[in-house]
Amino acid sequence: MRERELVRKIDVDYVSELARVELTADERRRFQAQLDQIVGYMQVLEEAPTQGVEPSPYPGTMHNVWRSDTAQPSRMRAEAAANAPRWRNSLFVVPPIMDQT
Repeated sequence: MRERELVRKIDVDYVSELARVELTADERRRFQAQLDQIVGYMQVLEEAPTQGVEPSPYPGTMHNVWRSDTAQPSRMRAEAAANAPRWRNSLFVVPPIMDQT
């Protein structure tokens, strides 16, 4: 016997009640069909050969890809100023967003 028994069907009415979402009859039928497909696919995946495969949350090997943290000259301020409609004292100048009255 398997370690755990797969869920064969998800009850859309029960889930919608838990979520406090009202569904029409058409939505219930459509969502039930979609959930049945998802559960069916999970059953296919459950049959995949996994003997000797260690569980992992990642699809491949993990390694750090850090770049060195070194100071470098920056042209960002000049580039930002070139694209700004108004620029003063190294700051963007924008219109006020709240009425001051």
